[in-house]
Amino acid sequence: MEEEEEIHPKRSRRCSRPGKKRLYVVLSILLSFLLGSPFWRKLTEIYRTPLPLTAIEKEAARVSSNSVFLPCRFHVIFTGTDDIAHSDALVEQTLRNTASSISEQMREIIMLQNLSYGGCGAAFKVAVSLDVKNKCLRGESNSVDSVWRCGLMDSDALEVALQADDDLLDEFLWEYSEGSRESSAQKVQKEREKESSAQNEIALRKTAGGLYRILIWNKIGLKSRRTVVGKYRHAWITGFDTEFLTEEHDLSVLVSNVAVRTFMNGGIYELHDFGSTGESMPIGADGTAILSFSLLNSGPSDWVFDWNFDELEEQFLLPVVRALDPIALLTVESQVLYYTPKAVNSYWDDELDTYVVFTKELPFFVNANEWHLDTSTAVASRSKLLQFAIYIPAATECPLHLKLKDGELSETNGFISPGWGGVVIYNPSWCMRHNGGVGRPLQELSAKDLQKVMHVVIAQLRTLFGVPPVPEDGQEHGTHYVLASTTGFAEWELDVLLRRRTAADMASCTSTLRSLSRLVQSLPNMVIMDEIGDQVRSSLLAAEASHKNALLGVYHATAEAARGAKAWAEAAFFQPSIMSLLYFPLEHHFAIYTPFFVPVLLHTFLAAIKEITRYYRRCKEFSVRSSQV
Repeated sequence: MEEEEEIHPKRSRRCSRPGKKRLYVVLSILLSFLLGSPFWRKLTEIYRTPLPLTAIEKEAARVSSNSVFLPCRFHVIFTGTDDIAHSDALVEQTLRNTASSISEQMREIIMLQNLSYGGCGAAFKVAVSLDVKNKCLRGESNSVDSVWRCGLMDSDALEVALQADDDLLDEFLWEYSEGSRESSAQKVQKEREKESSAQNEIALRKTAGGLYRILIWNKIGLKSRRTVVGKYRHAWITGFDTEFLTEEHDLSVLVSNVAVRTFMNGGIYELHDFGSTGESMPIGADGTAILSFSLLNSGPSDWVFDWNFDELEEQFLLPVVRALDPIALLTVESQVLYYTPKAVNSYWDDELDTYVVFTKELPFFVNANEWHLDTSTAVASRSKLLQFAIYIPAATECPLHLKLKDGELSETNGFISPGWGGVVIYNPSWCMRHNGGVGRPLQELSAKDLQKVMHVVIAQLRTLFGVPPVPEDGQEHGTHYVLASTTGFAEWELDVLLRRRTAADMASCTSTLRSLSRLVQSLPNMVIMDEIGDQVRSSLLAAEASHKNALLGVYHATAEAARGAKAWAEAAFFQPSIMSLLYFPLEHHFAIYTPFFVPVLLHTFLAAIKEITRYYRRCKEFSVRSSQV
């Protein structure tokens, strides 16, 4: 102590309390750093708009446990010229029993065929009614049969339709059933809108989605036991007596098969997974597809062909595009290419008198090096591109046909490649073996010349969309089909595609939203802009609208909502701003901020510690001096 006083003689003589100015200055600087830390953290944090993660999980669980089912309504109508002698009460009870029997048979088939995904599932109703000369009765009064207008057998046009072919009868039944749905004011309005009759007819058919009628005819001169499915939404069965009380079981089995395997399952008679079909439709993520048609002149030194594609599009393609509009937005383009040889060799067959290509070589038929098909400006987008190539062989291999495994020639002379498109070989009418490369002027192929080719293209498009081909005679498994020659797709086939597409869109929507939710939660440093949150909420609102419309049975509104839900989900997941990902390890943060803050903070903390220590030492000295005095 004495030594310390010798070194610092003034410390022991301190008579006043030490000042706090220096202490306050140092502490204020330190406090400014501490108070500014929350503001700095707020200014440097990554912006993340709140996402409805709970709602996403609820929607995903809802779809996974119970897919979106569009209800199917079946109206079975007994009709004919014979009078019914039974009482009304007995007939009505029999109609109700028949409806119950048909429903049970349909459920059994659904369980066996695994038609739960993308079909109607258990969401179907069956109504049975009677419409004969002397009676018009209903088993139960509901929305299924309430739109049917009694008096079918009193129509003058029916007799003419019955004596004609199935196509005319199909048209008559469509007009009669739609006439049941229209009031007199609507009929007047329809007459005033004849200028846009095509669009009106399509819009009118859309309103009837999911309502199917099966008519049971008695023996009024028709063939016995014959089942016919029209190209709209009705079928008819002949050969059953209107006195159906003794044939209830056989009738229930037959009607159930038509209802489930045709109207529900799209004409597929085997076990089938709707999920894979819905997902594998040739449609882009945005619900669009491009049909690219190419006319390939493999040997232009022999002959050169061109086409009037506008005429082909107007006559063959536009009806198909309009019919598929609820399922996919299709656009059409065309081009003509030259010097496009195939990638496999052909062989002359003396027995068939033609050049042939074996079907086992078809995977190598397309010459990717010479066929420059991907010329669309929209290829870079998210649209799906389907190629349809019409191949014209050179003179040295004309005529050219595809030879099947059984040794016969292919009737279509074309093939498809799933996910890519199709190829059809067109042989000019004058080509023959060794016609020697005689040059011909430019030939323009008309719509009549390519009529068969375009029919094959439409059949290929049906196959690409998962619709089974219809035999040329229109008969399969004992059922006759009226071919939809104009649109290529029957109305009930479009309903099946619509149900599959809706279920696939909803499954894709929830899968995308759930993936986005998991991604956001796993990366806390990911930037999430307000636009992403708005798109996610819009997707959930569209999904909810799809569920509500499905319960009401509004087909096209349900499909539109499901398509919108998927589009919003895809837009949120592929939002460009989501790529602004700031993910750095903790060491990286230390490496960035240490040069800026550590030097200043280190000197500030050291100064604060030094000043606090000095202040307490001086206070202690003052206390010691005061006690000595």
